[in-house]
Amino acid sequence: MLVNTMANIYEMGTSSNNIHEENGSIIANAATKYVVCSSKVGISPEAKALAACKSHKEAERRRRKRINGHFATLRSVLPNLVKTDKATVLAEVVRRVKELKKATSELTEADYDACLLPGDIDKVSLRRNENDNTTLIATLCSEDRPDLIVDMTRALRSVKGKVVKAEMATVGGRTKNVLWVRGVGGGVPEGLLKRALEVVVDKPVSSSSSFSGLGHGLRIHRPY
Repeated sequence: MLVNTMANIYEMGTSSNNIHEENGSIIANAATKYVVCSSKVGISPEAKALAACKSHKEAERRRRKRINGHFATLRSVLPNLVKTDKATVLAEVVRRVKELKKATSELTEADYDACLLPGDIDKVSLRRNENDNTTLIATLCSEDRPDLIVDMTRALRSVKGKVVKAEMATVGGRTKNVLWVRGVGGGVPEGLLKRALEVVVDKPVSSSSSFSGLGHGLRIHRPY
């Protein structure tokens, strides 16, 4: 009788373990099916919308940070600002730019020659030195190129000119040369020298000989 009872209990335990194992298999299979289904379905539209909103907010935060940084720079370079709000800063910037444009338009030829920074127009100008009537001051503005100095030297030799002083500035691929020249031969030295230098300035610049990438900063040379 006792033996039969123990056998029944053992069978019940075994059956219970089998049930647990079967339930575990069912749960595992269900989990596997859920993962597979989830991988097939992908991210829900709500999750995509939430991620897009978060990305947009982060981009907007970075944009506002850049703008505020630029305004802080403007406030530091604009003197005598009574108010520092954005509208006042922008109005002051507009006013200063208009003033600079007006001042630039009023520059005379002498003022242009005195400024060593190159302009945007290829040109040659010539004038007599006020302190020395025997010296011509030639100003050349053109694209920078490797053979420019060589061409200028040849042009000066062709009119028997001698450079007693020279200044050169290069900014962003543009160059300006100011030459103090003596000894130009001929009856009208100004005309001879100007025509010779205009040939140098009008020479086309090939893409292979240009100084692309070398003139982003300011370079000033005073070789004489």
